[in-house]
Amino acid sequence: MFKCIFFFGGLFLIAIAFGANAKIIIKIGCSNFPPYFNVENGLCLRGKGIDKIRELNKKQKKYDFQLYVTAPARKTMDFQNRKFDMSLYSNINWGWDKSTVFASCIFGTDHEVFVARKDQVAGNNAYFDDIAAKRIVAINGYHYAFAQFNADREFLHKHFNIELTNTHEGNLMAVMLGRADMAIVTKSFLDDWRQEHPDLSPDLMEAKKYDQTYQFTAVVRKDGSLTKREIDQLLGCDSR
Repeated sequence: MFKCIFFFGGLFLIAIAFGANAKIIIKIGCSNFPPYFNVENGLCLRGKGIDKIRELNKKQKKYDFQLYVTAPARKTMDFQNRKFDMSLYSNINWGWDKSTVFASCIFGTDHEVFVARKDQVAGNNAYFDDIAAKRIVAINGYHYAFAQFNADREFLHKHFNIELTNTHEGNLMAVMLGRADMAIVTKSFLDDWRQEHPDLSPDLMEAKKYDQTYQFTAVVRKDGSLTKREIDQLLGCDSR
């Protein structure tokens, strides 16, 4: 009997030890947003965001940051349904319910820019000013400044001649082939694309004025375990 008590007592102590060392899982929404998150065949495979998550996990032992694959158009709905807890390389103005989330400090910047065929622009950057008259290709679910950050498909189709797709690469090719007048893309993605396609790069011209400048933060669930002070410190942008 004493052996039995000792055995189960030992198991209880082991369970307590494992429980004390168990990390709190924080799921981070991953939707296609190159070069930060690249989703291919339903998998979040690469990108600066993946590197950032590895860095967050190395910096501390309290949390286990994991990926949850979603899509730009359903990201906020998945968040509302508690399928993930945090969005990285995000901004609180991109469709989030501000009563349920908080934003970390700003840890990075990027831009969004219109591009068109060089022969269409013909050296006149004013070509990009008349958006209403242009056929635009953009990403479904993205929140664009030119559309007052409204990602609703009906709103966009009502106010713009716009086609919503899933890839920046496809949008650039649509412009190259004359199927669209302008594409709007992330500047760092465009810079990478130009390096990878030196033969095509000279045929595209970008607007001198950015449509928006990203101020990247983490957007975090208010009623979760992670605090603003913790995420600010982990991201390295805490001013204190």
